[in-house]
Amino acid sequence: MDPVIFKVCDSIAVHGFGLMVAIALSVSFWLTYTHPLRKKIICGDALLNVLFALVVFGVLGGKLLFALVEWDGPWYVPLNPFVEGSSVIGSIAAIVVTVLVSSWVYKFKVADIMDYISSYASLAQAIARIGCLWAGCCHGAVVANAAWWTVTYAHPDSLATTGVPLHPAQLYASFASLIIFLAIWLFFKKTWKFPGMTMSLYFFLEGVARFAVDFWRSSHDLAPHLFSFKIGGTVINIVWYQALALCIAAIGLIGFVLTLVRGHNVNREEIYMTRRLSDAF
Repeated sequence: MDPVIFKVCDSIAVHGFGLMVAIALSVSFWLTYTHPLRKKIICGDALLNVLFALVVFGVLGGKLLFALVEWDGPWYVPLNPFVEGSSVIGSIAAIVVTVLVSSWVYKFKVADIMDYISSYASLAQAIARIGCLWAGCCHGAVVANAAWWTVTYAHPDSLATTGVPLHPAQLYASFASLIIFLAIWLFFKKTWKFPGMTMSLYFFLEGVARFAVDFWRSSHDLAPHLFSFKIGGTVINIVWYQALALCIAAIGLIGFVLTLVRGHNVNREEIYMTRRLSDAF
């Protein structure tokens, strides 16, 4: 498939990757801004400023890590917002730092706003990953024989390896993010909750999903292996992206447990507010 949908002129083109990222951001922004309890957490103007900062630094963090780890050419080329390629882990790290700084500027509770953002982050990722499939970035490893579920790129401008069947790793990641979104929605509709639980569950599930999907990505075969181990005679190689994903998952799991323990000390107003937030979600 052609990564470019159409060209306005020789120097300006609309890319499938950019279109899907724009749709993902628009959907998540709309859901976040129109949330029934948004006014009880942060005012509209402050939220728009925070969301704008999250987009700028989230995109920059994702592209910077992609440029340093996966890009073969000059490191500064992928920093161009019109060039395909990004790292979800880099974006998550940049977003966390941006939220911490924004909480100091606008005086809101980090747990509340991170729960708020995490509620729709996985949905945005599920949509944006379709753009990755379109562009060919984050593509899967080569498959020995073509099948109905494999994808083969033929366009010369694609970022993926052309002419060979590949695992549709972008679709694996998109499906995983969609499952995470539904899991968070269903879990917190039926379960007692405390501030920070949504954020923690998101980090845990996203880390586990990224660790698993990386086994079918081409970068797993090309990247240096941090360590290896055997399971029943099968050698399992772990790359540094997977190690980082496991760290994120561990942080999420620890945070989830700590919120349960801390829940006994949460005052009634915080519990009521958190329950109302997840019920409205």
